Amino acid sequence: MHRHTDAGVARPSGVIGMTPRPALPDTANIATWQLMALRRALGTLVAVGAAASAEADHKREMHRRLDTLGRARGDEAVQWATLRVLLLLARVTRIDGLLSLTLNVDEACTPLYHATSAFFRNGTVARDRLKPLADAVRANDPGAARRAADDYFSATEALMLAGLA
Repeated sequence: MHRHTDAGVARPSGVIGMTPRPALPDTANIATWQLMALRRALGTLVAVGAAASAEADHKREMHRRLDTLGRARGDEAVQWATLRVLLLLARVTRIDGLLSLTLNVDEACTPLYHATSAFFRNGTVARDRLKPLADAVRANDPGAARRAADDYFSATEALMLAGLA
């Protein structure tokens, strides 16, 4: 991932339907920005699809996984519980490729998670960050899910990028 450092590459102004992000500092790794953009776009796509497809059993499982996340302590436990919520969202879409992509993007983000783990140690805080997204999915509201996903992925992206600074 670190072999693609090129501060001279122009950053797109944003992705359709998502809030544009400020440019990273010139010293930032463009591959890191690309990974964050992919994570944000995929997360939004998954959230909207999950909100359109969630059924009662998915909503009950979402509630259980959020409870587990809220009780998690320590960076690995919190990251694992968060991933389980995000994987459930991908599974709810019934599009196998989204589940695979979610796993692959999470794997690609692992070095970032380790480098910024201090921001992700408290399960209650992590649950509270993710709850508006889960609530929108449980309400079967794709528009609210899109907004909540953008907020969630923007907030966690900002934490990770701040941790790398």
